[in-house]
Amino acid sequence: MKPPSASTHPRLLSRCSPPCLAPVLALTMKTLSLLSLIGLSGATPAHAATPSQTLLPTGPGPEDMELIPWGPAGGQALITATARRLPWQKQPQGALEIHEIGGAPTFTPLPGVYPHGAWKPLAVWRVQGATLPGSPGQVKDLLYVVNATVPKGMKGSQVEIFELQAATKTLTHLRTLGPSPLLTSPNSLVATRDGTVYISNFNLFGNRKLKVNTQITPEAAAPEKPERNTLVCYRPQEQTWRVVATGINGANGLCLTPDEKHLLCNAYHAKQVLDFTRDPATGRLTNGDIVFDKLAFFPDNLKLLPSGEYCAAGQTNFITTALHFLTVATYPTGGSAVSFTYTPGHAQAQRTRCWRETMRGDKRCTSTAIPHGGHLYLSHIIKPGVMRVVVSPSE
Repeated sequence: MKPPSASTHPRLLSRCSPPCLAPVLALTMKTLSLLSLIGLSGATPAHAATPSQTLLPTGPGPEDMELIPWGPAGGQALITATARRLPWQKQPQGALEIHEIGGAPTFTPLPGVYPHGAWKPLAVWRVQGATLPGSPGQVKDLLYVVNATVPKGMKGSQVEIFELQAATKTLTHLRTLGPSPLLTSPNSLVATRDGTVYISNFNLFGNRKLKVNTQITPEAAAPEKPERNTLVCYRPQEQTWRVVATGINGANGLCLTPDEKHLLCNAYHAKQVLDFTRDPATGRLTNGDIVFDKLAFFPDNLKLLPSGEYCAAGQTNFITTALHFLTVATYPTGGSAVSFTYTPGHAQAQRTRCWRETMRGDKRCTSTAIPHGGHLYLSHIIKPGVMRVVVSPSE
């Protein structure tokens, strides 16, 4: 999620508070923001972990996370898009950070992977057996990363493409897609094996209407304007970004089905998971059916697990999350996560596991959850650290 600047605080507050209270609350939040500086130096946790929990140090804001192969002997690792998104920073200081499963209990930045200086990675997605956009016939293991930093004078965000070479534990930057002003507040991304990319633009405030564009070819209607609560698509054949869905009530985490014919999208404010039918030949989206309704939390990121299940994670309290987002002060927000099975065209999603009680000791704003090897790994917005929680076999 992308925080509005400090200058927009009174405007945002006026939308949810009486006019007479807006200046008072704005001043309070600015004060809390200054006080929070004390709690953001380094990766020191803002609360003590329980015996079943271990806080693995990262930089501030490991907002997205992927499980990847890492090492010559079938090793695995978690990689985070660590945004270091702090209001007082004029220069981005983000990084991709890696934690080898079974290795030291920390995340280590990968130095020099982005060759163009400082950047701000917000989301990460791995594609196996992928074709590099613009280079047909070159099949690689790729990582796509949303980068909220663009060249001076440009607007929007862009996407960085890396080649993952697990055997040698290296990432190599290959290409940049964008920038585009349509990527106004990017939150999550997915990419297909042919190089089609989808990105969600999140808004802290929701939208009750859902519209799906029927055409995304270059001959479509007039150029779209930057807008939040949208899905934006890049087609390598056209080499352009297009808005393909608008009016989503909190467009957030994205995930593709294994056959790439369906795009799942978390609707944060509606507490829902939506299913868009995808045309692989054109990238066009249709439908937008509700497949998981009435979640007990506000779903942030969405992941496809090796088991074939999907895992949605997010925050349980929108008000404290929004205050945390706007002020960077620490609030006891907490989160939840569920896994579920879903077969498009058959039935609604079926919940298989819920980790809310398991996560109760972690009071940070959960953004991503990945269960693996008897543990549940939880990444967060704003604050540093990935929480590793021991889970029982029944979970």
